[in-house]
Amino acid sequence: MTTVTSLEPTADLLRRARELYDTRHYQECLELLETCDCTGDAKAMGLKGLTLAQLGQDKAALQATNTSLAMEPNIEILMQVINLLINANEYELALRHLNLQVKLEGMESIDVLIWRKLLKSRLCSWNGFAELDAKIVQMLSEGHVCRFPFHILNVPGPASLQLVSNVRTAHLAYSRFYEEAYPIRPITAMPKRPRIGYLSNDFYNHATSFLLSGTLEAHDHEQFEIVGITWGSANRNSDAFKHRTFAQFDEWLDLEGLSNAEAAKRIHEANIDILVDLKGYTRDNRVDILAYRPSPLQVNYLGFPGTMGSPFHDYIVADPFVIPEEMREFYTEFIAYLPDSYQPNDSNRPVSPVETRRVDHQLPEDAMVFCSFNQSYKIHPELFSLWCEIMQHVPNSVLWLWVDNEKAAQNLKQVAEQHGIAAERLIFAGSLPNDRHLERLRHADLFLDTFPVNAHTTASDALFAGVPVVTCAGETFASRVAGSVLQAVGLPELVTESFEDYFHIAVDLGQHPEKLAVVKSVLKEHIKTQPLYDTERYTRHLEAAYLQMLRNQIAQAHQDFFVAAQP
Repeated sequence: MTTVTSLEPTADLLRRARELYDTRHYQECLELLETCDCTGDAKAMGLKGLTLAQLGQDKAALQATNTSLAMEPNIEILMQVINLLINANEYELALRHLNLQVKLEGMESIDVLIWRKLLKSRLCSWNGFAELDAKIVQMLSEGHVCRFPFHILNVPGPASLQLVSNVRTAHLAYSRFYEEAYPIRPITAMPKRPRIGYLSNDFYNHATSFLLSGTLEAHDHEQFEIVGITWGSANRNSDAFKHRTFAQFDEWLDLEGLSNAEAAKRIHEANIDILVDLKGYTRDNRVDILAYRPSPLQVNYLGFPGTMGSPFHDYIVADPFVIPEEMREFYTEFIAYLPDSYQPNDSNRPVSPVETRRVDHQLPEDAMVFCSFNQSYKIHPELFSLWCEIMQHVPNSVLWLWVDNEKAAQNLKQVAEQHGIAAERLIFAGSLPNDRHLERLRHADLFLDTFPVNAHTTASDALFAGVPVVTCAGETFASRVAGSVLQAVGLPELVTESFEDYFHIAVDLGQHPEKLAVVKSVLKEHIKTQPLYDTERYTRHLEAAYLQMLRNQIAQAHQDFFVAAQP
């Protein structure tokens, strides 16, 4: 297509370009915008920036969106700028953009507060943090609608708050699709080979794939047809297409370039019996597709640790620990209770054969190494203060943390010193390929979990590497995941319900290496004998859940159910 740079974008061109963008025809949208000179038009430059971001051209997208913002404030463009800066780990710059825009527009919405908290969390910049949390809880309680439910998981508050907020969000965001939804295809008899469709764009070097690969491999393909449903450049271009994850699907549906309505139509025509949403409200999700009801059964599983609050997710896969009986009322889905942990694990995850030493990771050879490899946004100031107190009671100890920006490391050192902990007792790790990460983890002695969002994949990583985890369980799904995996690996004594108990366990194990050695020895044996890493057994339980969902659908009698444990 020949680019014309002398013409300004017309209202009609922008309308057509926006329609292409809203229906996810990003390449066509960009080509249309490039037929004219957008540089002097804020709306055109903003739309071009949004489109470039969807096409993975982050540098050009940031330039275009910044140009747009300089001409005209716009919340959608602002959020895209912040997203792009987060992608580049430029959290300080993103926070300045957010604060400047709020100052210019005089706005202080719930979404702005949540984004401010996210950015401050990633920087471990905690001044005014408690007030920020309190304001978010107040606004949610007053009925404000949050467009980013994933980020409220990390706001201290009752499970009821997440339920009410997510129901409100689901209605606002997706009810407009209901009139176009497909009539639910009746299932009157058990299909010969039920078609299970896994919907995600995380089939690459991602936590979802690390957890799920073994289960996909262990599926009974004579009893089920397993369909991968995906989109996005990460899935198309990464080495993961050569990974065994991709080899385990009987069929692939690629939704790239399809609008949500077109994608729903394709899934509907593919006769998927159970559509498993592996994304939920996580980044780059396509929840809109499920609002069209393309499948008779739709399941919230693994990606989003909480209720979707939507009428189009029929079930959530859980276990009796992550959703105890007293918390049942805070979930809109029917609950499929698996007998051990809801979390799948791959017993054949590769661990690097190249052995390292503590010194290779700047760790002292003779120290007690506490670690927490959760992302920095999960570290709350109250819990970090507790970690410092633990270290005060275990003098020959260090704290090994993962951070993705130098400012967070600086801030954590400063706070540690304020608590009487020398900065050099904090040691920071960067990113490594997963097999090398699992190998380095074995140098840690005890994993200290975060709250109110626990370690999820990171908890099972640590246990797989032989490192015990101490956790505190709250009311919400996200605050109970580490407890779930500890129960399933046979270490319930490391699950607490208060920071006081958490403190005493960590200090006791830190002060008594012989006790810690016993726990590590038990863990080493339990990895081989307990349910958490029995991938085959887990998969049979998950398949039994799918079959029970279908039986309930046939009987038109959906209800909670418990899958019976296999030997």
